[in-house]
Amino acid sequence: MNLIHKDKKDVSELTLKDGAMIFIRSYNQKDLSSIYEIERNCFSESERYTEQHLEMLGEFKHYSFLVALENVGHTIVGYCIGVIKSTREGKMGHIVSVAVHPNYRRRGIGRGLVKELMRQLKDAGATYFRLEVKMTNKSGREMYRKLGFNYEYILRNYYGEGKDAVVMKMNA
Repeated sequence: MNLIHKDKKDVSELTLKDGAMIFIRSYNQKDLSSIYEIERNCFSESERYTEQHLEMLGEFKHYSFLVALENVGHTIVGYCIGVIKSTREGKMGHIVSVAVHPNYRRRGIGRGLVKELMRQLKDAGATYFRLEVKMTNKSGREMYRKLGFNYEYILRNYYGEGKDAVVMKMNA
């Protein structure tokens, strides 16, 4: 992934496994409806953020909110959100949410989003990273493991009754 500058805004350029190009940039309010559409395609009603919650997260200056756009048509195909939190262990880069539209999965977009988010959080002072991933999300858990995350513990019913999360962590 190479950092390029376009219109005085930082944009990361990512070449996917299949040779296609994806651009990663910061969220802006015009992205909201596309991001909510991805949210509806990726999460059940009880697990997804509301459009208002996503809008609020996009307005917080201490959050990193990134979107991935396909080269052709500049359609938003994924997003990720993270924040720095002070803890007893140091400054935690908390990866709050990652989603890639089902039609674009298994191409490296989620991995590229997470790597760029981690870079930004580290630059902002994160000394370690933490995330929660649904126990049944085998591909997500494997992606995070390949990025260097380790399993920490299980949060029972995190996503609702009978829907556990695995907490994963890694040093920055």
